[in-house]
Amino acid sequence: MTLNNRKINTAELLSIVNNSDGVYERDLLKLLNCNDSRLNNILANYASDKVIKKDKIKQNYYYKSKIDLNNLESTQNLVSFMDIINKFRIKYSRVSLKKDSKTKEKSLFIDTIIDFKDVLRKYKLKVSNIHYDNLDDLKIEESKQYADILVVSESSLLTEIQKKIIKKEFREDILIYDCNLEIIYCFKTRKSENGNIINISALEITDVSEFLKFLTINKLFVTVTNKVEIKIEKQLYTAKEQDREKFFKKKGGYQS
Repeated sequence: MTLNNRKINTAELLSIVNNSDGVYERDLLKLLNCNDSRLNNILANYASDKVIKKDKIKQNYYYKSKIDLNNLESTQNLVSFMDIINKFRIKYSRVSLKKDSKTKEKSLFIDTIIDFKDVLRKYKLKVSNIHYDNLDDLKIEESKQYADILVVSESSLLTEIQKKIIKKEFREDILIYDCNLEIIYCFKTRKSENGNIINISALEITDVSEFLKFLTINKLFVTVTNKVEIKIEKQLYTAKEQDREKFFKKKGGYQS
């Protein structure tokens, strides 16, 4: 699902393509939440000017200099989390794809923004793939710089993740997105008097209020109060609305 409510930031687009080692056009549409025909035109022009490269396996995909066909599915799993963002109708000021210099694993970074009267709350998300091959190598920062969301394509990983939380190898406040079941869930723990986890269970998050409540309780956000900074955070949505108003005014119609 794509809401088409953000203006395309070409620097953001090129950064994602350049860091992807191959990304489907359909996934770019999900990431940027923009107009599909506009995105197609921009990508076609970049490919024609040899800024990026284009190829096709059932659907168009783009890359900078090299393509990793196995990576296409991995990136697709990461991008599938955008279905939750769009389902909950959460706005975001920035989205980027970055590769870890040591593990070479890619992660998706999303700066989500929520209006609260005269202030803006920014929830910074880091979305990473977790699978049996990287289960023991995946590192989750203790600093809580981001809300960590792990994407699983094998539901059986739940037990292994719970074991790592009990052993304190993973933080308790991580979120799991099952891209096959298309659900997001968190963990509830019960502890002994000395702080050891004696029981852990998974709880599905079904709506935006539960999602934001979880992030807020765990203090996984920053507050923006400066009016200029708020405008900067919301600029892609504001620009999209302005473009729509100009379009309908030019057509002599109205926007519903």
